[in-house]
Amino acid sequence: MLRPRTAPRWLLLALVAVLGLMLAVGAACGDDEEDGGEATPTTAAEATPTEGAAGEIPELDVTAADFSFDAPASIAGGLTRISFTNSSQLEDHQAQLLRLNEGVTFEDFTAALPEGEAAIIPLVTGAGGPGAGPGLTNENVLDLQAGTYALICLIPSPTDGIPHAAKGMVQPLEVTAPAAEQPEPPAADLTVGLSDFAFDAPDTLPAGETTFDVVNSGPQPHEMAVVQLAEGFTVDDLLELFSAPPDPNAPPPEGPPPFSLLGLVAVMSQGVSGQTTIDLAAGTYAMLCFVTDPDTGAPHAALGMAKEITVQ
Repeated sequence: MLRPRTAPRWLLLALVAVLGLMLAVGAACGDDEEDGGEATPTTAAEATPTEGAAGEIPELDVTAADFSFDAPASIAGGLTRISFTNSSQLEDHQAQLLRLNEGVTFEDFTAALPEGEAAIIPLVTGAGGPGAGPGLTNENVLDLQAGTYALICLIPSPTDGIPHAAKGMVQPLEVTAPAAEQPEPPAADLTVGLSDFAFDAPDTLPAGETTFDVVNSGPQPHEMAVVQLAEGFTVDDLLELFSAPPDPNAPPPEGPPPFSLLGLVAVMSQGVSGQTTIDLAAGTYAMLCFVTDPDTGAPHAALGMAKEITVQ
């Protein structure tokens, strides 16, 4: 999921990602302060979801850049199609939505970021969210409850390893009460179940545009990142790279990373579901979950949530 486009540091950054997304944000916030800088949330554009015809799902456009979101400050709740565009030419981005639990303010959330994952998880409910590599698009359909959310990107930069949230990619999003009449959710091509620690999904899929209905039965938070693997590269190869400690004296790897982020449903708490649509060309893919297991400190991918899929 966290594939940087700059080759010399792609392996190091992937390892940073696997060691825990939230924890990386906390550490990065501390690093940013040492450099004399302070991450300031981007001012959100005033906008509303695009209203479709009766019965259609309202569409919300979110554009990610280096390092900001172009997104509304407030939207109506209910079923929402989040159309995500990564306008960067160099970096992966995501639009993770974290709903702040009752009584938690956005200031409470940002104050907890430097404390790491253990301090953040009790404050939020993971609601999903799209993401994609440079120049790509991805969409989620999410049923958003009313409340205050953090719109955040937890992916580290390939130039310095600092997660994008520490560079300004974290801002509040107010979700108001949904309309009384809600549209029907779109039909999905297949349902992917997330559990501790596995993906319930087929081993093969047909090529073409595919809508995944992703359901987290937990009990831990989970995500589904879909990456395309380079020819001849396997999930086992990927996990071996993730498990190998970085060698600062080793020469930088040559060529592009052997995997690329096509789309995701970002971290969801137990009982939360979301949809994503991805156009799959023939080839080899992987479903991955990078959330950290609190008992072992291992990423879920290392505990079984790394599934190889053939598209033909």
